[in-house]
Amino acid sequence: MLWEEIEANANANIIGFRAIRKLLSDRRFDK
Repeated sequence: MLWEEIEANANANIIGFRAIRKLLSDRRFDK
């Protein structure tokens, strides 16, 4: 893989992780 591809994948994973964590904290761990 090219470094650009690795960097793009890392950024996408970070954004996805933040979105999922936000949803989980809002819905499931709100109790």
